[in-house]
Amino acid sequence: MFSDPVNFIDPNGKLAWNVVGTFIGGFSGAWRAHKRGDSIVLGFVSGSVTGFFEGGTKTLKFVKGYVNSLINQSSDSTIGSVSHRQALINAIIDASGLSTKLVKKLTDSKILQDLIKRNLKDAIQFVFSEIEKDLSSDCR
Repeated sequence: MFSDPVNFIDPNGKLAWNVVGTFIGGFSGAWRAHKRGDSIVLGFVSGSVTGFFEGGTKTLKFVKGYVNSLINQSSDSTIGSVSHRQALINAIIDASGLSTKLVKKLTDSKILQDLIKRNLKDAIQFVFSEIEKDLSSDCR
């Protein structure tokens, strides 16, 4: 291990993702600052710091989501070709945690809970009525 400088500096490989996150965060911060008319340099620095600490994890989630989406698309025989646009959308949703936040919001929603209860009740009644029909037709 001591004769390998890469493994000695970053033995688990996580630093590389933080460095990538630093650059992505920096450029993203600079772009946002430019759009607001603020200092691009301060935006870059702010984005870089955020990207270093949060970006490592989010960058890894983004890459993982992108690759998983491409793999899922390529293994699905109903899809004619792989869509990089769809893979990017899936990766952004994965990295941002948007799907988790949305599910939490929806499950906390009283309206959704009432809707699920109502539809579940209707679904159960439908299943029992179909079973009853099957049983009555078998008895004839």
